[in-house]
Amino acid sequence: MMHFKGKYKINIPLMGMFINKQITVFNDNIVTLLGESFFLNRAINDELNPIQYICLGNSSNRARKKDISLGNEIIRKKCIKTVDLDKKRIQLTASFQAKEISGTREIGVSNGDILITHDVYNESVDDLLTATTGEITIDYFIELSSGAIRSTEWAPVSGKDNTYYLVEPNNVVEVIENNTGSGYSKIRPMATLSGTIKEVDDTKSSFYYDTNSKNLYIHTSDNLPPSTKEIIVFTR
Repeated sequence: MMHFKGKYKINIPLMGMFINKQITVFNDNIVTLLGESFFLNRAINDELNPIQYICLGNSSNRARKKDISLGNEIIRKKCIKTVDLDKKRIQLTASFQAKEISGTREIGVSNGDILITHDVYNESVDDLLTATTGEITIDYFIELSSGAIRSTEWAPVSGKDNTYYLVEPNNVVEVIENNTGSGYSKIRPMATLSGTIKEVDDTKSSFYYDTNSKNLYIHTSDNLPPSTKEIIVFTR
């Protein structure tokens, strides 16, 4: 099972009398159902236009696999496209003025007709934009990974009500619960592993992959065991 995953970086230069550095805001996002269809169709015909735009909008509604457009698109820019064969990914780059990004909350890429990826980010980007009036570069990555259904190998984590784990030797890039049609949120590591697992236990539809132990921890969408779901684990 092949899978496409979107990632992006918003590169914000901060310059002033006593400061000259770049802050990068980054996140993963989803490839929409239409986006998956786009990639499959591009592999066998040339009826669809290639990816052309990075798009921004100001809706804060949660991004979903079934989305066909941004919640409220306000600007799009043509992007420069490169391919990294070693990392199995496409890189898209476009430049925006700070005032064009101010107030935006969502991002995606499009071929002009189809919304291929979608994500919503928080208000912290606006806070950073107050320190710059210059050009903002957005790098967008679409990565190819392979996945498999993993429904019978999970074990409960001792002392936790909602967290289950299994051993996965390959780096996990995404987890999808097929019945919900959306991906799990990736929990960022806390100061300790126990603290990170607690965060998973407190967050429905979430996962954390520990690269040291090779354990994948998940919390399903309704607190029920993974054995009651069709859990797809994507690795690279």
